[in-house]
Amino acid sequence: MVWHAYRGAERLEVTVGEWTYTMTLWPFTGVAPERTTGEATGEWVLGGRFVRQVLQGEIGGEEFEGIGY
Repeated sequence: MVWHAYRGAERLEVTVGEWTYTMTLWPFTGVAPERTTGEATGEWVLGGRFVRQVLQGEIGGEEFEGIGY
Protein backbone atom coordinates (compact mmCIF):
# COMPACT_ATOMS: atom_id res chain seq x y z
CA MET A 1 0.00 0.00 0.00
CA VAL A 2 1.23 3.46 -0.90
CA TRP A 3 1.03 6.46 1.41
CA HIS A 4 -1.64 8.75 -0.04
CA ALA A 5 -1.22 12.50 -0.14
CA TYR A 6 -4.91 13.24 0.41
CA ARG A 7 -7.86 11.68 2.12
CA GLY A 8 -9.92 9.39 -0.11
CA ALA A 9 -7.09 8.54 -2.51
CA GLU A 10 -7.15 4.92 -1.35
CA ARG A 11 -10.31 4.49 -3.45
CA LEU A 12 -8.05 4.63 -6.52
CA GLU A 13 -6.15 1.53 -5.36
CA VAL A 14 -8.52 -0.71 -7.37
CA THR A 15 -7.14 0.84 -10.60
CA VAL A 16 -3.53 -0.10 -9.78
CA GLY A 17 -2.19 -3.22 -11.48
CA GLU A 18 -2.16 -4.88 -14.88
CA TRP A 19 -5.37 -5.29 -16.87
CA THR A 20 -6.71 -6.55 -20.18
CA TYR A 21 -9.38 -4.26 -21.57
CA THR A 22 -12.03 -4.38 -24.29
CA MET A 23 -13.02 -1.09 -25.89
CA THR A 24 -15.88 -0.29 -28.28
CA LEU A 25 -15.58 2.77 -30.56
CA TRP A 26 -18.31 4.39 -32.63
CA PRO A 27 -16.37 6.48 -35.19
CA PHE A 28 -19.46 8.06 -36.80
CA THR A 29 -23.22 7.91 -36.44
CA GLY A 30 -24.60 5.03 -38.48
CA VAL A 31 -21.24 3.22 -38.76
CA ALA A 32 -20.83 -0.18 -37.13
CA PRO A 33 -18.85 -0.01 -33.88
CA GLU A 34 -15.27 -1.24 -33.81
CA ARG A 35 -14.17 -3.45 -30.92
CA THR A 36 -10.59 -3.77 -29.81
CA THR A 37 -8.65 -5.19 -26.87
CA GLY A 38 -5.36 -4.30 -25.26
CA GLU A 39 -3.33 -4.13 -22.08
CA ALA A 40 -3.45 -1.43 -19.39
CA THR A 41 -1.16 -0.77 -16.44
CA GLY A 42 -2.00 1.46 -13.47
CA GLU A 43 0.62 2.72 -11.01
CA TRP A 44 0.87 5.32 -8.26
CA VAL A 45 2.91 8.39 -9.23
CA LEU A 46 3.91 11.74 -7.71
CA GLY A 47 4.13 10.49 -4.17
CA GLY A 48 0.79 8.71 -4.15
CA ARG A 49 -1.19 11.70 -5.39
CA PHE A 50 -2.20 10.28 -8.78
CA VAL A 51 -2.61 6.96 -10.60
CA ARG A 52 -1.13 6.89 -14.10
CA GLN A 53 -2.85 4.53 -16.55
CA VAL A 54 -0.95 3.45 -19.66
CA LEU A 55 -2.95 1.65 -22.36
CA GLN A 56 -1.54 -0.24 -25.33
CA GLY A 57 -3.49 -1.94 -28.06
CA GLU A 58 -4.57 -1.72 -31.67
CA ILE A 59 -7.30 0.41 -33.28
CA GLY A 60 -8.18 0.04 -36.94
CA GLY A 61 -5.07 -2.02 -37.60
CA GLU A 62 -2.79 0.67 -36.12
CA GLU A 63 -0.90 0.50 -32.83
CA PHE A 64 -2.42 2.64 -30.09
CA GLU A 65 -0.91 3.96 -26.86
CA GLY A 66 -2.72 6.19 -24.40
CA ILE A 67 -1.90 7.74 -21.05
CA GLY A 68 -4.39 8.97 -18.47
CA TYR A 69 -4.22 10.31 -14.91
